[in-house]
Amino acid sequence: MSAAAALAQAYRELAKRASGDISPDPDAGRFPEPNVIGKSRQVRARVSWRDVHQDYLAEAKPAASSIKRQTGVLSAFFGFLGHDDMEQVTEADAERWIQHRLGVVSPRTVRDADMAHPKTLFIWAKRKKRVAHQPFENSKVIVPEEDVLRDREFDQDEAERILRATMLPRTKNLTEEGLAARRWMPWIMCYSGARVNEVSQARAEDVKERRSRNGQLIWCIRLTPEAGTVKNRKARWVALHPHLIEQGFIKYVESRAGRHLFYDPERRRGGSDANPQYKKVGESLAHWVRHTVGITDTGVDPNHGWRHLFRSSLLAAGVQEQIIDRIDGHASKTVGQSYGTAWPEVMLAAVSTIPAYRLGGSV
Repeated sequence: MSAAAALAQAYRELAKRASGDISPDPDAGRFPEPNVIGKSRQVRARVSWRDVHQDYLAEAKPAASSIKRQTGVLSAFFGFLGHDDMEQVTEADAERWIQHRLGVVSPRTVRDADMAHPKTLFIWAKRKKRVAHQPFENSKVIVPEEDVLRDREFDQDEAERILRATMLPRTKNLTEEGLAARRWMPWIMCYSGARVNEVSQARAEDVKERRSRNGQLIWCIRLTPEAGTVKNRKARWVALHPHLIEQGFIKYVESRAGRHLFYDPERRRGGSDANPQYKKVGESLAHWVRHTVGITDTGVDPNHGWRHLFRSSLLAAGVQEQIIDRIDGHASKTVGQSYGTAWPEVMLAAVSTIPAYRLGGSV
């Protein structure tokens, strides 16, 4: 139809309506419906965060403790929004959530948990074409620098106080495994730099003699995710310090043949894969260090302080940083540094640079 004809029809329709005739325009069918472009867009189906999260977990396979943290934050986030549809979440929603949490917890917690967990899920879902957007893409939480009032390692007095307390007699209601955890775990962490839960989950079978290149048999402990969890998911052997063997640690290990060293699964009360017994052992040890031994300065962690002290001790003795990383399980800084391993005799020489804590002849 020509423009002139269309204009003539429009004038006729206007004149008809001006006279009071509001009957339908017989020629209206030639025009598209209003907002046809908007209506042509398909409304995306609802995308349940729980369904997406289950698929994410199946692929990523995070540790049980990580699943527990993620699920808690995601439940709180979508509970705050009042729905469970990932497609409905906007950048404004993300910002409202961040501001809400900043009024409750520290900026560091908001950045590393409250923002990080939903953001990770949205990034994965968008990459898998499950959602069309990522509402946290432009979100940012500024974490102010905090004053550091002390080193994160134990000082000499603190280290000796803890190690001396490991010799205290058994207290009422303390299990055999609980006594052993107090007796041996601080010494193992002191002389190996291992993380507390790497030690608390250890089994008797993880302590073995390994042959060096010159044929020498060297006692080592294997820190392995088979026993529970290891942060980088890589098992590693660590040579035992001669002072541990001198104190009788191997005899204790032999007494626990076929069992865990520091807990008994049959004593399990409650707990779960996300909060396993060996983690509770570490928490109990930390409580003991704080409240019985009296290391109350919050500037040093009651278990992790050993890890910092271990690195300082070996660095001071001139041990190569790459060897220290192999022993304490830190990630290599470069691909090249990730090649190779530390042989038993190399690790033994390294850990032996730490002078034995004699504590006035008590051990």
